[in-house]
Amino acid sequence: MLINPLQYLQLALQITRRFKWAFIAMCYIGLCVTLGYRMFIVLAPFVVLSLVAYFRDKEREERGMEDFRGNWLFFRYGDEVDQTVLPIRVQAEWSAAEIYQFAQSLRAGLGQRILGRLPADAAQVLPSLTITDQGSGEKKDFLRVLVRSRFGSMLTHFVHYASFGRTITAHYFVYLRGTHSEWDVVKFVLASPFTIWFWGVPWLLNRHSIISSLSAFRDSSFDGIDLQTMYSLTHQVVVEETLAILEEAGILTEEVKQIIYYNFSQKISIKGSPGLSMGNVSQAAPTPLKRRPA
Repeated sequence: MLINPLQYLQLALQITRRFKWAFIAMCYIGLCVTLGYRMFIVLAPFVVLSLVAYFRDKEREERGMEDFRGNWLFFRYGDEVDQTVLPIRVQAEWSAAEIYQFAQSLRAGLGQRILGRLPADAAQVLPSLTITDQGSGEKKDFLRVLVRSRFGSMLTHFVHYASFGRTITAHYFVYLRGTHSEWDVVKFVLASPFTIWFWGVPWLLNRHSIISSLSAFRDSSFDGIDLQTMYSLTHQVVVEETLAILEEAGILTEEVKQIIYYNFSQKISIKGSPGLSMGNVSQAAPTPLKRRPA
């Protein structure tokens, strides 16, 4: 039976991951035997560069530097677990400029409503986050809602209203990311002489997040429960306030309402966090979230 070359590559990657630290330990031992104390001179630049990159990446995240290149929008926020697109019709007599301004006001208004619904000490709400595609120079404004679990796992909602023709298209994104420890940073630095060749250039081009790559979900059922709670609450608030702001603007038609009911009740399964499955969350009242079967 012939094996697809892609299967060979996947098998090679699995073997490499499994024996990664054995290979790195052998390399360090070989360098120590061959170079002696000069080994530290050879490895020092890689260690320094990886530490500088890590703290720079941390600074980028703390300052909210979300600019990107290519197809790497939201690359700092982990895995995309949901994306919903909602078409909204506006008044036929409005000009393109009026539609654009109305889209901006929808985003700002939704941000203020969500800010008033979520506890300030548990959620970070940015009604206007401007992100630039560094390749084209194009800018877009997003609403960002970010919450963290007690263990550090992060759930993030993004909302963008794009005007086109006689419609406004609402884009809703949900991202999930785990957390990392100091030991993860130590391992990253120790492996940097062998891995910097793969992540160095993408990191310089804003196509790679060191912190995101180090993050993983804590092996804790309680963290899964916290993530379910966070998602249920934030999802409910985003949906309810979307309905409210569209109704207030006089553009909540029965068709739009049905689209919202359908799209925002789809099942979301998030891999990586133990026993976590987010699904069938109604905009009227959140239903209990099911656990993924073992």
